[in-house]
Amino acid sequence: MIVLMLVVLVALGVLVWDYLDDHEVTNGWAVATMLGAGGLFVILNHLFGAEAPKTVTGRELPTGNTPEERRERRRSYLVSAIVLSAGVTAIGLGALLLGDRAAMDFLPTFMDGTAGLVATAVVSLIAEVAVFFGINYLLGEAQARSVERQIAKYNAM
Repeated sequence: MIVLMLVVLVALGVLVWDYLDDHEVTNGWAVATMLGAGGLFVILNHLFGAEAPKTVTGRELPTGNTPEERRERRRSYLVSAIVLSAGVTAIGLGALLLGDRAAMDFLPTFMDGTAGLVATAVVSLIAEVAVFFGINYLLGEAQARSVERQIAKYNAM
């Protein structure tokens, strides 16, 4: 994991240098390395570490298979997705407000101005909540099953 962290830091350094050099990020290899390292981290963490899923505040969620425990995990996944989506949407809106208005010519005319920003934010928020909930659900349930398998293995000893 330490080597993976060093690879990511080097790739980040390359990207920062590239941006400071010409105010553009044109190094596709460094971007691919960062994305690949993140995916590899998730896979390695799943393979070698059985850790219970956590809430946004860091509290461990129950890993059992009863309906109440599953409902509590799903509720936590939804809250996490809403918080993350709100943050990403706020950053996106800030970028749209601070960005070049002429670059938004691809939008239909009824989406100009405030109505366009509100519609974009609402659609973005809904789509992001759905995607982030799905990702949280898949990863969280895989973590819960992994913890339960580890507990069963220790109990069988």
